[in-house]
Amino acid sequence: MLTMSFSLATLTPGQVGSLIGAGQPALVGELYSHITSKPSYQTSNERQQLVRRLREALIKCIPLCGIPAVMVAVTALAKQERDVDQDHTISR
Repeated sequence: MLTMSFSLATLTPGQVGSLIGAGQPALVGELYSHITSKPSYQTSNERQQLVRRLREALIKCIPLCGIPAVMVAVTALAKQERDVDQDHTISR
């Protein structure tokens, strides 16, 4: 289902926002798992970069979707992250 709906090579805030806006913020974690199963995201650095992009997209969704829905998505994403892939730096 996720494969047909999204072009994973060009992940945009709108695609992540559509999951949240459709009332499915928990699917962000599944989207992350699906993307990281691809060969282009096999190193920890690549996965950290992906998480930064996803989190930036989630932050941009707050004005339209609200904080509670975005927090559900952030939590779902955090549950799917591996310990070695967690990035504790502050973005922008």
